[in-house]
Amino acid sequence: MPSLIRKNLTITIDGNKATLDEPLYIYQGDRNIDVYFAIVDSKFKFSENRGNILVDSTAKYSTIKIMKPNGVKLLTERQEITEDNQIIFTINSEFADEATEIGTYKLQIQLWSSEDTNQGRVTIPHVEFEVLEAIFEDGLEEGIVTLSCKRDGE
Repeated sequence: MPSLIRKNLTITIDGNKATLDEPLYIYQGDRNIDVYFAIVDSKFKFSENRGNILVDSTAKYSTIKIMKPNGVKLLTERQEITEDNQIIFTINSEFADEATEIGTYKLQIQLWSSEDTNQGRVTIPHVEFEVLEAIFEDGLEEGIVTLSCKRDGE
């Protein structure tokens, strides 16, 4: 089931560098966010298409490698590329829930031609994104007042 929050991003590859079409920022404790990546202008010849390289490529699966600012390494399970040729990265409640996880993350995508690990694989250059610190932690603590917001007429 998809998350309730969706963010669409494009990764553009130029040689050994990759960039996002806009910065990605999340805050510590953010969760249930699906980030959809399209990949364009790869120099790998999946096809003659210079648009989204996944459209006509033989890549059918992806994995995502994450390097957290605290040195923790994550590798997602292999997942199918979507019907509209995008790669989904889901940010869950455990992804950035500790103070040591605030900072710059590196994200690198691997494209696979099949579910078989012995088949073709290509790795694209990494991109970076930020996990920022919230102004204070959630939860009721001394000095925090919980407000109730009502609309006119309620």
